[in-house]
Amino acid sequence: EVVTSFPIQYAKVQPPPVRDETLARERLLDWLHVKIHSRVVLILADAGYGKTTLLADFARRTRLRTLWYRLDVDDLDWTAILHHLVAAGREHDPTFAPATVSMLAETGINGPSRESVLDVFIRELPTIAPSGALLIFDDFHLVDEAQDMRFIARELVARAPERLSLVFASRRAPTIPLARLRANGEVAELAT
Repeated sequence: EVVTSFPIQYAKVQPPPVRDETLARERLLDWLHVKIHSRVVLILADAGYGKTTLLADFARRTRLRTLWYRLDVDDLDWTAILHHLVAAGREHDPTFAPATVSMLAETGINGPSRESVLDVFIRELPTIAPSGALLIFDDFHLVDEAQDMRFIARELVARAPERLSLVFASRRAPTIPLARLRANGEVAELAT
């Protein structure tokens, strides 16, 4: 058993609680219910429009496994990003991604590369999504300029298992290339 010494911030990998008095936005929840199986779902709006609340409410109602990752300006380094993605999966399956975890334990000057660790992570993803799952990147605009995050997001969009949908909640469209997916009808977009 590899015990990671990486400081996981568990609040970042759990959907925020939805207060009972939160107004259910039925029309938007219905839209999500229909569109959630798209490869990529974009929820784009300025601050204060309730992107996070909508997704937290949806996560609470759906039967799909929901991996949540609330990003902030510290999520710039690929090792931190992958540690948190593993932690998000381990909210559902405490044994998720053992090979990724052991590779992350070896990162350092002569350790495995970002590409090789991400490759192993992507190969381990199907175990978390046997009957469909969502990976929600909340506040993606805060890290969209970070090279490691953009690389990881682009690779996940291109190579994650078919039954895994990637949801980006952001104040603006992510800079990852989506034109081909958009042309194939694989991108659902909800804007202000």
